[in-house]
Amino acid sequence: MSGVLHKHNGTHHPEPSAEAGWSLVEMLVALMLLAVICGMLLNALVGLREAFRTVDGDEAAAQVEAVQMHLRRTLTEAWPAARSESGAPLFDAAGNALGFVSNYSPAGQYAGLQYVRLEVAPADRGDGREFVETRNVFRSNVKIETRPNSRSILLSRITGIRFSYFGVQDEETQPRWDTVWRHGSKLPELIGVDVSFPVGDKRRWPRLIVALPTGR
Repeated sequence: MSGVLHKHNGTHHPEPSAEAGWSLVEMLVALMLLAVICGMLLNALVGLREAFRTVDGDEAAAQVEAVQMHLRRTLTEAWPAARSESGAPLFDAAGNALGFVSNYSPAGQYAGLQYVRLEVAPADRGDGREFVETRNVFRSNVKIETRPNSRSILLSRITGIRFSYFGVQDEETQPRWDTVWRHGSKLPELIGVDVSFPVGDKRRWPRLIVALPTGR
C-alpha cells in the first residue's frame, strides 16, 4: 500500500499520498485555464476568418477594377469605322451587346484596328453566364469572320450586362441616355456599362461611364 500505516486509538489508517488525486481548488484552476485557452483559440479563428474575407473582398475588387480599366482603354480608342463597299458604320449598339472598331490592342495581340464585340454568353461549364469579349482584325474591304481571332472571358458568373448610350440621336431631340444607339453616322458621346452579379457575390460593379472620341 502506498500510504504509511500509523496507529491511532488501536486502529491502523493509511496516510494519504501526495498523488492520491486533485483537490477541488486544483480542478477549478484547471477549468479556468482551459476556458481561457478555448477563448483565445476562438478569437484566433474569428480573426482568421475575417482575414480571409478581407482577402476575398480585395481580390474581387481588383478583378472588377482590371476589367473596367480594360474596357475604358478599349472604348476610348473606338473609331467610327465603316465598310468601304457600303459606307455603313460598324457600331452595333444594343442594350446587352456592343460591337465596334477599336485601335486598342491588349499586349500580345495584333496591333491595329480590330472589330471588338462585348456580350453575355452562356458559360462553357455550368448554367451561369459570362461577360465575353471577341476580337477580329478589321479591314474595311474584308468581311469580318464569324469565328473570332481571339475570345476572352472578362467576367464569369454574372447575371447580366446593360449598355447605355448618351448623345443626340437626331437633330430634333436633346442629348439623352438610351439603351439603343440609332445614329448611323457618328459615335455617342458617352457609353455606360452596368454589370450585375448573383446574390451573395462579393463583387460590386460601380457604373462605368466612358467618353468616346466623337471628334474623329
